[in-house]
Amino acid sequence: MGILFSILGLFAVLALGVGALFLVVRWQRSLKEPVSDVNSLLATFRELRNQGELTETEFQSIKTQLSYQIRDEMRDAERQR
Repeated sequence: MGILFSILGLFAVLALGVGALFLVVRWQRSLKEPVSDVNSLLATFRELRNQGELTETEFQSIKTQLSYQIRDEMRDAERQR
């Protein structure tokens, strides 16, 4: 009976480890998404500039702000590692 509980305990620990690994991988992937979101935003603003909806000055200002956001997100991701 003691061996059965030991085996069940081992499987439980193994299952928790796999679950924790899954959550860590998912969390790491979520860190990468904001940068691609910012890149998508930049592409949208670039298109608006090309269509004449934004001036070059407005576009450059937005681009600068987005670059700060990317830099901050990358720093935060490095600190969390």
